[in-house]
Amino acid sequence: MNLRTRQSAVNQAKVEQHGASSEAPFDLLTNAVWTVRTTGLLLTVLTVIAPISSIGAPRYQPHALVVAPPKKPALPQTPSAVDVYNRSLMAEARYSYRGHQITTYWRTGRAIRVLITHLAPNWRRIEYLAPDRLRGNVLISDGHQEWRYDASSNWLHRHTVAADKPSPQDMPVKYSQLRANYDLAFLPKSQDFADRKTFVLTITRKSNHVLARKMWIDAATGLVLKREAYSETGKMNVTVAFSDIDYHAKLTRATFAPPGSQANQSGIKKVKDVKEPDHVEQTVPVKAAAGMLGGEAFAPRGVDEFRLTSAAIVSRPGKKPVLHLRYTDGLVLVSVFEQTRTQTKRPTRVPSTMKPVAIGKTTGHLAHHASVVTVNWDTPTLNMTMIGEVSDARMLDLAADFGNPAKIHR
Repeated sequence: MNLRTRQSAVNQAKVEQHGASSEAPFDLLTNAVWTVRTTGLLLTVLTVIAPISSIGAPRYQPHALVVAPPKKPALPQTPSAVDVYNRSLMAEARYSYRGHQITTYWRTGRAIRVLITHLAPNWRRIEYLAPDRLRGNVLISDGHQEWRYDASSNWLHRHTVAADKPSPQDMPVKYSQLRANYDLAFLPKSQDFADRKTFVLTITRKSNHVLARKMWIDAATGLVLKREAYSETGKMNVTVAFSDIDYHAKLTRATFAPPGSQANQSGIKKVKDVKEPDHVEQTVPVKAAAGMLGGEAFAPRGVDEFRLTSAAIVSRPGKKPVLHLRYTDGLVLVSVFEQTRTQTKRPTRVPSTMKPVAIGKTTGHLAHHASVVTVNWDTPTLNMTMIGEVSDARMLDLAADFGNPAKIHR
């Protein structure tokens, strides 16, 4: 894969959708999907864990357009932190709502404000309110198709949504890893947030006892109303919070109609269908991953506390295949992309926006996009790209450990 086109696409990727998402429990951190466009290739790079609520959720039913009031919580009389956490995983598939949400990226100070209208299980409309350059943009999805209205160009784009298909062992591994690497607890007293009673759940790293996530979870519905993400050193990275939420909003079919889709509506250019990618991503058994790329692939079963949960081979007409590996520590997912080098006499070219860094004894390159870190480096036969929502130092350690026999699990 041409790294220049890949990385420039990463730099241009739209993270506004991720900041506006409200998938439980860690939407920004567990369901952020990067659409990375390269020459002849469209990859869906999952930088974090896909929530259980997105797996096997019932599809939209036309008769379910009227939102029912929230039901009473189906929790034990004295719920544990695990009970609250597990319930939050299914909240998006069960409850509909409308509310204003703000996402703040503390690394850059950037903030995005949106109005979200959600019809369970998978209809969603996101209207961008701030900053000014995004105001008026609209994103609508029904789980099958996605419409994006760009207010600046007055174009309405439509394309098919490619659903993530985790491997059968994926979710059990993630959950066991979560319990192995993190402690879940919640404050003894409930707190009010956005005029709702909430449980405050904390997820702390066992390795250094530093807070990783803090969430305010609606006691009645299980929906995560606010979440804070912290770095390995305890520095806040991202905050996603509702300022208000209405579970009783009356939603109709027109609520989810794309702007300008009605006949004779003026001012909107015609719908532009996005061409489907010509690549094919085929899941391969984790045990077989090391045999990919003509036997050149490097796919350890684990790196430090991260474990390999799924693998896929991406094929493109006339192009070299790409191996996509997903590693998780139970809370964060790191994607690794491998491709055999076109030539080995000189380093793979990278965009000028990437800065040189040391990866063990090798020279690599690093770039940021919002809260996501990307590193790239060469091995004697492979070009490697690692993407994840971790600190620079942790990403460089993972990249260095990826080739260290003492740090990997065979």
